[in-house]
Amino acid sequence: HCVTWQRTMATGNTRACQLGMFLIVSLVGEFSSASCQPRNSGNGVWDATLNCSLNGDVVAGGGGCHCDAAWSESPDCDVLAIEDVPADTEGYHNATAASWGGNVIYEATTSTYHLFVAQMTGGCGLEHWGSNSAIIRAVGPTAAGPFTYVETVVRPFAHNPTIRSLPNASGYVIFFIGDGTGSPVSCNTTTGEFVSQPRLTGGSIHAVYSPSLRGPWSAPVEIQFNDTSGAGAAWNGGGTNPSPLVHQDGTVTLALQRGFTANPGKELLGVARAATWRGPYTMVTAQPVRPERPGCIAGTGEDPFLWENSRGLHILYHGMCPTGVLEAHHAFSSDGGITWTLSPRQTYAYSARVNGKTQWFARVERPQFFFDPRNNEPAMLYNGVCDAGPFDQIYHCLELTPVPPSKQPVIVMTWTLARPLRKSRI
Repeated sequence: HCVTWQRTMATGNTRACQLGMFLIVSLVGEFSSASCQPRNSGNGVWDATLNCSLNGDVVAGGGGCHCDAAWSESPDCDVLAIEDVPADTEGYHNATAASWGGNVIYEATTSTYHLFVAQMTGGCGLEHWGSNSAIIRAVGPTAAGPFTYVETVVRPFAHNPTIRSLPNASGYVIFFIGDGTGSPVSCNTTTGEFVSQPRLTGGSIHAVYSPSLRGPWSAPVEIQFNDTSGAGAAWNGGGTNPSPLVHQDGTVTLALQRGFTANPGKELLGVARAATWRGPYTMVTAQPVRPERPGCIAGTGEDPFLWENSRGLHILYHGMCPTGVLEAHHAFSSDGGITWTLSPRQTYAYSARVNGKTQWFARVERPQFFFDPRNNEPAMLYNGVCDAGPFDQIYHCLELTPVPPSKQPVIVMTWTLARPLRKSRI
């Protein structure tokens, strides 16, 4: 558990921390001794950009960081402080349909929380995301749920949705991959075994608009890019896994994966900008947020979630080197998204404490936040998760588990977890 080693480091036992980090990350090929060393500016003085990860303030006199509450689990403010999950408020755990991550908008007039999430149709599991994923709306009494299905917003194929409010109460926009057209299959008569794996690269991004959380939603609008000059010349393709940051003037900064010409066949994390949510978008990162490395699955990272605080821009993302296990990462930028600094630590655990017991997950992906409306601080972390248990079962997360017809129905193995974050500094 990475947080344990952050605490070890904080007490000064650097060698023990390094050994523990090595044992953990040797499973996934991600080790850096920097994970166990406080960072400095080169002259021994703590630097807000390097050491507080733009998630805290340097203590007067250079005595470390005073981290924001949600980021107070490490000395450098780069590990999320996750609280215990209250009973019966674990997010969206549909007994009859697999889901895979989304985010929430709070409706103050009705005190209702609206979750927009990817859900598989036709009785299928995540193995059929490339044909059967749809965007649905569910509602709940809190940001942690429990959420109940209400309606389908975009039919298959539509995956990895993320919703944003537009300025001046002018409506809502959902970005996603796919275009709402496709031919979903039926898994209701199958054994639930793994059938096919869709392509990991070469997708397209679309968005839908509505003046209301309840719709009606527009036809999908394809997001276009202007790559004729500047940073865009290094990128190609329509992109996947979008995460928009809508500014008060209506301009949009967009984190996403796109093809990077220097690394054929891979989609890497980048950042683009447009005058409106409809685009066209121009890349602002001439280099990937995280450079390509050998042995990565389709790229070094996926599923970016972009946000901004008073200190700069941030991205949470799921790593893909080499297997996608124990790959929770944070990057931050103080120059508007042009250059990025990567945290060396695991940003969040692959577990949750529910009713005083720790539950581990084989896969924890699609990170997104809900922000407290009172102070705009991260208050809830959402992930697509799989209950498979042991890490040697990671690829079985793509399946549904079949059972004899005389017993209970198939067990949905993927769902959307909500974990509360620390709310006050300690």
